[in-house]
Amino acid sequence: MGEPNAALNVYMSKKEQIRDIFEYYIGERIPLDYKISTEDGFYALHNGNKLTFRERDNLKIVQSKAGGGFLLGIENQMTVNLTFPQRLLEMDSLEYRRQVEEITEENRRNKIRYDTEDDFQYRFRKMDKLKPVCNLKLYWGKEAGYMPVSLGDMMDMEVMPGQIKKLFNDYKVHIVRMRAIVDEDLEKMQSDLKYVVGVLKRTEKGKNYQQFMLQHADYFERMPVDAYEVIRVCANIREFDNQFILQEKNGEERVDMCRAIYEIKRDAKREGKREGRQEAILELLEDCGEIPEDTKERILKEKNTKRLGVWLKLAAKSESIEEFRIAM
Repeated sequence: MGEPNAALNVYMSKKEQIRDIFEYYIGERIPLDYKISTEDGFYALHNGNKLTFRERDNLKIVQSKAGGGFLLGIENQMTVNLTFPQRLLEMDSLEYRRQVEEITEENRRNKIRYDTEDDFQYRFRKMDKLKPVCNLKLYWGKEAGYMPVSLGDMMDMEVMPGQIKKLFNDYKVHIVRMRAIVDEDLEKMQSDLKYVVGVLKRTEKGKNYQQFMLQHADYFERMPVDAYEVIRVCANIREFDNQFILQEKNGEERVDMCRAIYEIKRDAKREGKREGRQEAILELLEDCGEIPEDTKERILKEKNTKRLGVWLKLAAKSESIEEFRIAM
């Protein structure tokens, strides 16, 4: 499974995150009277004489007060899996088989009497119903390439003549590219998923994530351990290394990110000071004429604020760009 998948599976097992991501995908709220609880997604299989198993990342049962319910399944992935539609079909098939077996076993145990429209041979009545399984595949990786979105994408459909293609039963995969969720939709979420995804999507562009962390410092200074672990293993950023875990009064473990936030603020201040001096130098030199590209590039690449301070004084005193270039 790997450390990233383990961290994601723990984090996305919370019903708050489950509700948020499904509501994002379907574009409407799941009624509050529908309660989400854990359902076992572990299936034992016999391959000949050998016992093996399949296990879902997360499977939840959603039950309404009026009775009845359905299942929400989530699969987390950091890398592209071209065989996922077949894997999903297998897992759903196993879940439906388990439901059928539970119903038939209960009917047998209760010695149910069958009507003419019931299936006595398989101990299944017309009134017996299965719980639908609704799935989302959450792709957390950076690759933006091709992914199969149905079982049909794995098939050689060209060999099938004419109307016989209609006999093929396709199986759809619903994919959420987590790092592609826009900020407007993240802000609508009720859980801290909006902060976790907000950081991850910004790690693809230098240190853009730092400004996001500063904007939400109250959250990141004392963030939940499971959210911290997702960011730590899914994004290689310095601020999430070797932080301290605190034990809160309510029993929930949180990570002390205060020092990291302080360092980000300090670095941002330095960066602002450096950029300010670079801009001031260029403005002064522009009064003397057109700045050669190599000179402009050297100024913009310089990170030493003291040296930039010296150049700033030099630019103020120089009567030509060439005088500045010789002295720098």
